[in-house]
Amino acid sequence: MADLGASSHRETAVAESVVVHALIEFHNRAHLDVPRRVHVILFEDDTTESESNDARE
Repeated sequence: MADLGASSHRETAVAESVVVHALIEFHNRAHLDVPRRVHVILFEDDTTESESNDARE
């Protein structure tokens, strides 16, 4: 899932579009909110960690 273009014979954008439409079709808004929140938490942790590493240098 991280590199949809590698597993697709078409463009990455087409593969991403298919995955998004499948997720929307089979899950409700609450189900989709969970991975979105996880992504935000993970992204914030990465950003915070890199910022604190920059401050240490």
